[in-house]
Amino acid sequence: MPVLIRMLRFLIKVLPSVLVIVQAPAMRSEDPRWTLSFKNPIVKATVDRYDFLYVAESNGDIHKLDSLGSKLFTWSPQKRAELTSIDAWRNVNVLLFYRNFQEILLLDRFLANHSTFRLSQFPEIGFARLVALSSDNNLWLIDEQDFSLKKFNLTYHQVTQNTSLDLLLDPDQYELSDLREYQNQVYLLDKRNNLLVFDIMGNYKNKIPVRGMQQLQFRNDELYYTDGDSLRFIHLYQYKTRSLPLPGPTQEQWYLGAKWKYALTDRSVTISKNTW
Repeated sequence: MPVLIRMLRFLIKVLPSVLVIVQAPAMRSEDPRWTLSFKNPIVKATVDRYDFLYVAESNGDIHKLDSLGSKLFTWSPQKRAELTSIDAWRNVNVLLFYRNFQEILLLDRFLANHSTFRLSQFPEIGFARLVALSSDNNLWLIDEQDFSLKKFNLTYHQVTQNTSLDLLLDPDQYELSDLREYQNQVYLLDKRNNLLVFDIMGNYKNKIPVRGMQQLQFRNDELYYTDGDSLRFIHLYQYKTRSLPLPGPTQEQWYLGAKWKYALTDRSVTISKNTW
């Protein structure tokens, strides 16, 4: 009996240290969650307000992905065309704009073909360079024919707002690349110079100096973009700037959701928890 008691006392002393040794290490918050590969190059991407990622492949296919890397829905075009832009922020409709055909497709949140519009059939629109969805399910567009920002009503097929850009941009020194409505403001990106801001009525408000931005991306009250090995943020109202070093290779493009972040390369998407 004394021998048994001594053995029990010995086990009580050493058992905690044994447990510490075999305890599994905690997973780091920056560890990638999922990586998804694509057969064709990724040409466009965007995130909606519910953290779903939309990816467009070079063959025209559009995929809606969730935070687990699952392809929830896929839409394939009936004809091959170069996709100019995709706008899915509101999650109600997904806008696809094909500049060469002056054609707009509105898909529902299941990526079903909802409606198609040929902008060339409307006499008030000359040639649309950029197109974006408005909060009331109509369109904002940049018309190159008269160099203006227009709001177009899809129900009555008429222009309801028209703002000339002649005095805001030098016609020989601009490169307009993206257009978005966000938080009741309209943002027009000129890659060579500035970001132009308009109110919800299309009235010009101000310019925000930017360099290196390729696409308009928003999160909360900030605008963000990938710049080399950093992710840069600009506050939409205070205009304060900040930057974060990127953990991955510099060829990645980053898209931020509320809870998840997506790192895109030419043919892959890596999904991880958003701790930024």
